Amino acid sequence: MSPQASRWAKADNRTPKELEKNMTEYFTALCKKMNQESSVKWMDVVNETITREGNWFKEKPGMDKWENPWVQIGRDENGYPSYIIKAFEIANRYAPNISLVFNQHGGMEPKMWRQVKKTILYLRSKGLRINGLGWQAHLRSDQPLANDSSQLKFLGDLIDWAHKNDLDFHVTEMDYRIEDENNSNEALQRQAKAYANIIGVLLSKKDQGVVTFNTWGVYDKNGPENHEYKYIYDSNLNPKKAVELLKNMGIWDSLKNNIVLGTNVEQTFQFVKTKNANVGIIAKSQLFRMRDLEEQKYWIPPNHLYTPIKQSAALLTDTSAAWQLKSFFETDDVTNLIKSSGYDLPK
Repeated sequence: MSPQASRWAKADNRTPKELEKNMTEYFTALCKKMNQESSVKWMDVVNETITREGNWFKEKPGMDKWENPWVQIGRDENGYPSYIIKAFEIANRYAPNISLVFNQHGGMEPKMWRQVKKTILYLRSKGLRINGLGWQAHLRSDQPLANDSSQLKFLGDLIDWAHKNDLDFHVTEMDYRIEDENNSNEALQRQAKAYANIIGVLLSKKDQGVVTFNTWGVYDKNGPENHEYKYIYDSNLNPKKAVELLKNMGIWDSLKNNIVLGTNVEQTFQFVKTKNANVGIIAKSQLFRMRDLEEQKYWIPPNHLYTPIKQSAALLTDTSAAWQLKSFFETDDVTNLIKSSGYDLPK
């Protein structure tokens, strides 16, 4: 049960009794149906019940807003929404074969997750079965969560709490939307790092309890007018930068548990140079500037294993000085320096 409700349920004249009758009939039928499906292992019982501020997600006027009409059914003597309790009562009775999940949308807001934990423990105190905690990870490039160490630690602690309380932990949906409307190499690297960081936290917890990962989609939408650059494959079903090389080499599965991503290529280089990482993927120019290059072990992958990152240049002013600078970069001295640093020149 969630805000994904019909316009009928959102109508302002709907009474609590009507909502309860509709919810009971619908959710009972759904649980009975899912309980017969051998392919269904987990089921969200409730979703998006609590706001980021830690309050109950409520109804709103009209029928065109994102709202939760079910809270109007009422609350119990301790102030918990009756629909949440009733949903788990129905699922406990009619879906005994399925692992039951309390799912939640949002970021790593402490107030929200405190209320989620409190609610799960309260439901259990009433004798209701809850098997898993879910998180809808709808991430964006203009929000730091997936690339912020403190918030990633909060996620890890949340998974620890779930496992200590005999709960599976599920990323029930994940996407990372590039908000700058620029599908640049830098933006793609940040997106890849975000996916890798979230999956990395999950993998670090897999030996202490059940963790699962579900992506909200697989490939980006077509068309610049609605392109959101959310997923791990582009609109032509090509894998994006971060995993392309490792997948083509056939070693992603064996290495993924031990991969650490630097915030930029210079940090990755420092990990390798200081021997805090046994191996790293760095820029060829960084390799070539090492004084002890002859003592280093390195491998330059052949071009067919990856898509090259193409650098571009543009003149922003039509002045003689700008054209002189362009001509300077095209001289033999500069082009030889570029090639000696490990870069190819345009053909």
